[in-house]
Amino acid sequence: MRWIWIRGLVREKGHWYQLPERFHERFPDAEVQFLDLPGNGARFREKTPVSVPLMARSLSDEFRRLRWSSPDGEPTYLLAMSLGAMVAYEWLIRRPTDFDGAVLTNTSFRGLSPMLKRIRPQNLPPMLKAAAVSDLVQRERQILAITSNRTDVHEEAAEVYAGFARERPVARENLLRQVLAGARYRIPDEKPSVPLLVLVSRKDSLVDPQCSRDLQRYVSASFAEHPWGNHDLALDDPQWMVDRIADWLERAPSVADFQ
Repeated sequence: MRWIWIRGLVREKGHWYQLPERFHERFPDAEVQFLDLPGNGARFREKTPVSVPLMARSLSDEFRRLRWSSPDGEPTYLLAMSLGAMVAYEWLIRRPTDFDGAVLTNTSFRGLSPMLKRIRPQNLPPMLKAAAVSDLVQRERQILAITSNRTDVHEEAAEVYAGFARERPVARENLLRQVLAGARYRIPDEKPSVPLLVLVSRKDSLVDPQCSRDLQRYVSASFAEHPWGNHDLALDDPQWMVDRIADWLERAPSVADFQ
């Protein structure tokens, strides 16, 4: 099987941290391609579009240029988090035959959930303040204090993430454009025509977990809730994510059955 993974706000493929390793231990034959949003990671020199549909179009264009080692006809899935999951959802609507299913993690949608739940107001100013800190390790410490409950790995992760920021810095303008795009994006009336798994962290301090519950009910998706993880669930408990994905793949209907 083949997978596309998409991270969220000002995050890139390196911020999956240990999840790729755990995933490949469970699925050694799976092929994973990591796509960065425009303005992040390998695409840090680009200007981020101010709309989620334009981000989805950009990633779907990149998807069509990928060279897969696995043969055509292999099932292909999406894994996405936060803003990346909004982009993934739009992609599933606009290109319904690209994927056989998707896993959407700790996300929210205008039209389903109120703005004060989509981004907890007490944490937006600290996030924007952290983005302005010049010491990159300190910046990452402050971001992790908001987005992760695994304090035992914060220092190591902050050092690693600061390295990404040195090599591939995200422009402050792109941060603001990503925040604006996510805030403006309204969930389409049309629903994806493939099986979905919604994952949520009960202790998410950035986005109210009720937003993912709202999404699950709206699309009648499979659902799993982590009891103590924060917004960056890939950092907090990668093994739990892998196990829930494995459970879903065993139980999920085929695309044909779903339709």
